[in-house]
Amino acid sequence: MMTSHKWTTFGLLTLLQACGNPFDIKSSCESGFYTTTSNERMQWPEGSRIEFQMHASLPENIRDVVAASGDRYNDVFKKTSLHIIDSEEIDTPDFKGNVSEVSGDNINGIYWVREKDWAWSESDPEAVAMTVISFSRTGIAESDVFFRAKVFKRETHLTASNATVSNETSQGMPLDFLFGLGFNSKNSIASAAYNLASSNPNPAEHQVFMVSVHEMGHAIGRCHSDDPASIMYPEVGSGSEEDRESPLSEGDLDILSQAYKL
Repeated sequence: MMTSHKWTTFGLLTLLQACGNPFDIKSSCESGFYTTTSNERMQWPEGSRIEFQMHASLPENIRDVVAASGDRYNDVFKKTSLHIIDSEEIDTPDFKGNVSEVSGDNINGIYWVREKDWAWSESDPEAVAMTVISFSRTGIAESDVFFRAKVFKRETHLTASNATVSNETSQGMPLDFLFGLGFNSKNSIASAAYNLASSNPNPAEHQVFMVSVHEMGHAIGRCHSDDPASIMYPEVGSGSEEDRESPLSEGDLDILSQAYKL
C-alpha cells in the first residue's frame, strides 16, 4: 500500500475536556483500539453478527463495493462477522444529514450525504467521511458511517438511487487522509477523514472501497495507526488492485486478533 507521511494531530485533550468523556476513553491509541483509562477495550462482543444497513441514498454502483469492504474482515474473522446489507428499515429518502436523527436508533447505518446537509462542513471543512461510534458500558453499542457525497462525485457514472445525492463535483480524491477524534455528551466518538485534494486516476468506486474498509475499522473499534502499511494509517491507499485484494496488513491482523478471533 503506497502511502506518504502527510498528517496532522488534533487537540484531543482539549476536546475531551470541553465536550466530556463519560467512559474515560483514552486520548492515545497504543493498542490500536479505543480503550478506557482502565484499559478496557471498546469493541463488539466476540462472536457478534454486526449488521450495517445501507441507506437508500448510496449510489447503486457503489453499494457492492461498500458491502465488499465488510467481506475483507469476514475473510479473516473466525466468529465475529460483518454484514453490510440493503436496508429495509432506513430506506426512507427523508434523511437530511441530521446525525442526531440516526445516532442512537440501534441501527448501524451507512449514509451518503449531500453537501448542503453535511453536518461537519464548518467544524471539519475538509472531511470526506465520518464514523460516529456510540459506546455502552460494555463496549460498542452502535456505529454509523457517513460519506460526503461531493468528494466521490467526480465520475459521471456515479448515479444515485434517489435524489438525495449532491450533483456537485470535485477534482478527484487521492485518499490522503487525516483523522481526528471528538467526544460528545452522548457517549460517542467521531472519527473524521480528510482529503488533501490532489488528483487520483482510479475510479471513484475503488476509492469508496478503501474508505469503507477504513471506516469499518473504526466501526468495530479501531483507531488510527502510525504504521504506513495499516489500513488505519491516516493516509489510505487509492484502491489499486493489490490494495483491494489485501487491504489488511500483517500488523492489522495482529491488532485485530487482540479483540476478535481470527
